[in-house]
Amino acid sequence: MKILFYFNSTTLPDTIYKGANTYIGIVNLYLKTYIEKNYFDLAPKSEWALPIQVTLSDDDLVEYIEKEDPDMLCVSYYIWNRTILSQQLKRIKPRISKDILIVAGGPELDVNVNPDFFKEYYFLDYAVYGPGEQAFAQLCECIVEGKEPNPFEMSNIAWHDKSKDETMLAGFKYVPQSKVSPFLEIKEVFAEMVKDLRTQDIGIVLTYELTRGCPYSCTFCDWNSGLTNKTTRRKGTWEQEMEMFVDEMGINQFYLADANVGQYQEDLDLLEWMRDKNLNENAEILFDGNLSKLRKENNLKAYHLIGQGSLSMHFVISLQDTNQDILKNIDRPDIGWLEHRRIIREIKPAYPHMPVDVQIIQGLPGQTPDTWRQTLTTVVAEGVVPLIFMSELLATSPAARSAEYHDNFNFKYSTSVRWFDQHQEEFSGKFPESCFSFDREDVITMTLLSCVYTAIAWFRNFSPLNEPFDQEGVVDDFLASENYKWLRKNLTDNWDHRDKYYYTIGFMGEDRISEPLSACTPNGRTASNWCQNSRFLYFVAKNLTSNYHKSKYIKAHLWPQSFVPLDIYGVDATRTKQLSLELAQDEVKPVAEPKGPGFLLTDEEAMVPQNLHRLDEIKRRQQQNKADI
Repeated sequence: MKILFYFNSTTLPDTIYKGANTYIGIVNLYLKTYIEKNYFDLAPKSEWALPIQVTLSDDDLVEYIEKEDPDMLCVSYYIWNRTILSQQLKRIKPRISKDILIVAGGPELDVNVNPDFFKEYYFLDYAVYGPGEQAFAQLCECIVEGKEPNPFEMSNIAWHDKSKDETMLAGFKYVPQSKVSPFLEIKEVFAEMVKDLRTQDIGIVLTYELTRGCPYSCTFCDWNSGLTNKTTRRKGTWEQEMEMFVDEMGINQFYLADANVGQYQEDLDLLEWMRDKNLNENAEILFDGNLSKLRKENNLKAYHLIGQGSLSMHFVISLQDTNQDILKNIDRPDIGWLEHRRIIREIKPAYPHMPVDVQIIQGLPGQTPDTWRQTLTTVVAEGVVPLIFMSELLATSPAARSAEYHDNFNFKYSTSVRWFDQHQEEFSGKFPESCFSFDREDVITMTLLSCVYTAIAWFRNFSPLNEPFDQEGVVDDFLASENYKWLRKNLTDNWDHRDKYYYTIGFMGEDRISEPLSACTPNGRTASNWCQNSRFLYFVAKNLTSNYHKSKYIKAHLWPQSFVPLDIYGVDATRTKQLSLELAQDEVKPVAEPKGPGFLLTDEEAMVPQNLHRLDEIKRRQQQNKADI
C-alpha cells in the first residue's frame, strides 16, 4: 500500500518564490513511526511516497498523483488551509483514479458531531478525528488485509457507508503521544523531506511538539479538538533532536506547537539551549510559540530567555481581554491583566529591539463597544501593539460543541471570508454577528475601533513623541469625523457582499473612490488587515489633534516598508508616499524632527525586507547580550 501526503497551505502556486519559507509537514513522520513501533506486520507492507510540502496547481497535483500512483492520498485540515484544500480536492477528485482513497485528519474536521459531514465533504473517503496515529494504523490494516472497516473494532475514524447512506462513526479513544521521537526514529525520511525543500530553494520552519493537548477548555479554542483535557509529553529527546536540526541539517526556525510553552521546566531548558546557541555560536535561531497561561513565574523566565537570545522578532502575549468577567464567560484561566502588565513593563525596556504584541479577541460574550474600547485603551497605553483576532466558531471547539453555551449567550453567526483573493476565497469561517451583549452595529463599531487603535499603536511604537500624546482625543476626533462615517457606511453596505464578507473586505474610504481601500499585490490579494494599508492610516492621520502629530504620522505611517516585505500586506509604496504628500501639502506644516533611534529610516533603508533589516538588529543585540551575560 502506497501512501502520499499533501501538505498544502494558503500559499497559492503562483506566489511561491525562491527563498520563501514553508512549514514542513511532519504528520507522516508521526504516523509512520507509530506503525513501525506498534504494527509489525503492517510496516513492511506500507510504502511512503515523498510528501508534497507546498501548494500545487490542480494540473501539477494531478500529474504528481498520477506519477506516484498511490493507494491513499492523505491531507490535514487546519484553519488556514481548510477552504482552499476543500476547493482543490473537489476539483481534482474526478481527475484521479477512483481507486485512490482520500483520507483527511486535523482539528478542523467535525465529523464526530456534524451529521451532514459527508454531504459537505463528499470527496473524502475517510475522516480521522482526535489523535490520529492509531486510527490511521487501523485503517491501513483493514485496507491491506482487504477487510471492511468495523466501527466497533476501531476508534477516532469515520466514513460514509454508501449502501446505507449513513455515516459510520467509530468511538473516541484517547491515545497518548508516543514516547519515541519520530525525527530520530526515521531520520532518513525526515532528511529526505528537508533535502527536497532545499532543492526547491524553499526555506524551512519546523513545527515542533513536546507536549500534546491542553489541560484547559477555553471555549474559543480547538487545541484539544473539544474532546479531552488530557496532555501527554515526549520527555528526554529534545536536546538530541535540536542538535540534529540545527547542527546537522541547518534548520534554525521553529514553531513550538505546544499549547503552553513554559508549563514544564524542560520547556525552559529548551529555550535556554536556544539562547546559548545564538549567543555562543551565532546560530540565528528563531522561535515562536504560545507561552503558559498560568505559570507566571515561568512566563517571565521564558520572556527573558527569548529576549536575551533574540529568539523572536517580537514578544507575543496571549491576553484575549483585560476584563476578567469576559474571560470567565469563555472559561479562560489566565494570570490576568495586572500580571501581564508587569511582564510588559519589565521586558520592554530590557529588550527595546523587540516589539511587544498583545493578542486580544474581538467578539467574545460580554463585550460591548465600551468594554472593547476600554481593553484597547488599556493595552495601547502600555506602548504595545494589539494583535486582534475576530472570534471564530472553530468546528471542534467547546463553543461549537455546546448548545448550552449558545443558549446562555444568545449567539448568532455569519459565515464570512477572512482573506480574500480575486481568484478564490481562501479563508472562510463563522464569526459572531450578535450575542447578548452586542449586535451587528456594535460589531461594526468594535471593528473600526480595532483599526484605529492598532494604527495608533503602530504610530506610537515606531515614532516616539517628545510631547504628550492625546490618544483618546485622537480616537474621539476620528469617531466624530466624516472619514469615520464613510468607513462605517461602506462596512455596513458590504456586510453581505460575497458571502457576508464583513471582516477583512477591502472597503472604500469615500463614496467617490472606486478601488478598494486595501491596495492589491500583483497576485490580487488584498491586505488582510485594514490598519496595515495606506488609506486607512491616511484617514486616521487627518484626525490627529495637532500639526506636530500629523507631521510625525506622515513619517510613521510609512512603517510597513521598514518592518515587513511590501507584498505581504498589500502595501502600495507609491500610493503611500502620495498620500503622505497630500497630507503635508493640504494640512500639515513640516516640523523639524530630532535625531535619534526610533525615527523613520531613509528611503533606501525602508525598502529592506523584514528578515534582512531585523536580523541585522538581532545579530547586534545577540552580541550585546553575550557581553552582558
